[in-house]
Formats: sequence, C-alpha cells, structure tokens
Amino acid sequence: MSIYIDAKPYHVAYVVPDIDAAVDRLLASGIGPAHFIRGTEMAARFRGELIRIHVSAAFVVIAGQLTELVSQDDDRRSTFTEFLDRHPSGGLHHVAYFSNDFEATVGDAAARGLHLKPHMEYVDEAGNAFESYYEPQENPDAVLLQLALPSPLDPVYRAIVDIANHWDGSDPRRDFWALVNEPAA
Repeated sequence: MSIYIDAKPYHVAYVVPDIDAAVDRLLASGIGPAHFIRGTEMAARFRGELIRIHVSAAFVVIAGQLTELVSQDDDRRSTFTEFLDRHPSGGLHHVAYFSNDFEATVGDAAARGLHLKPHMEYVDEAGNAFESYYEPQENPDAVLLQLALPSPLDPVYRAIVDIANHWDGSDPRRDFWALVNEPAA
C-alpha cells in the first residue's frame, strides 16, 4: 500500500534488459505461466517529447500480485532506457494504479505530501494520455507511480491472475493476445 495513493495497486513492473532471461528465472522457480506481448510499437511522450518505442512485456503472478516484466526492443530514449542506464541489471520500475482522473489523483498525492511530475505517458492517436508514469519531484530515482485509465484489457489481467492460481506447470510461455482473443465462456 501507499500512504500517498488511496487505491490498491493493480500491478507492479520490473524493467529488465532481457525479458526471456527474466522469465526463465521465474519459470525455474515454478512461477508462471508468463503471458507475452512482443515488439509492440507505442506512442508516448517522454519528458515532453513525442516518441515511438517498441516494447515487449510478460505478465506473471508473483505472490498473488500481477507482475509485469518489461524490456524495450529499440534504443530510443525513454523511461525504460533511462532506468537501465542507472540500473543495468534491471529492477522495480513502477507500481500501477487505476485512476479515472490523473490530475485529481496527482493532486490527492500532493495533498498527502508527495509531489509528482510527469515522466512518460502513453498516448492515443489524438495525443491523450491513457497511462502515465510519474516521478517524485524530490527523488527522480524513486519507484515511479503509474496511473492508468480503466481499459478493455482489465478483464484479461484478472484472467491472468486466475490462470496463475490454477496453473499446473503446463504451457509456461503463452501469447497474451491469444488470451485477449479467446471467446467468452
């Protein structure tokens, strides 16, 4: 929990230099399965500059918490490359919370003593942010806070937690998009 954000995190994320090696470490310990998204191009604003980056991610459940492993597939300057410059082995990058109003959530955190500034935000075609990373103004190397609008993928994230709770060790590497496209039961 956070003393600054009045919500339960919906995931934690680690930036790693090699997503497959990071997943292999988890699978070797019996943690899985991993649901992969590979090479997705994302439009973002990083420190105010519009960029396009390619990222890969794997979602696993660790100790009941949805956990994202992220690696960037290109070398464009972003939150991920900046983080790996400081922490070459990778590590905890952000904690994510749902928010219907980023400005209000940031204002609430400030009222509680945490002053946040925008770091990087994913944007839609119209330039509107739908996920935003914020860094504490007093400590730019602190764990970032991510605010995300509720999305059509939220049931998929819940399904990944349910799948992990019943996983028997089979099929440890799975395609995230196959789960998205799975017919409703």
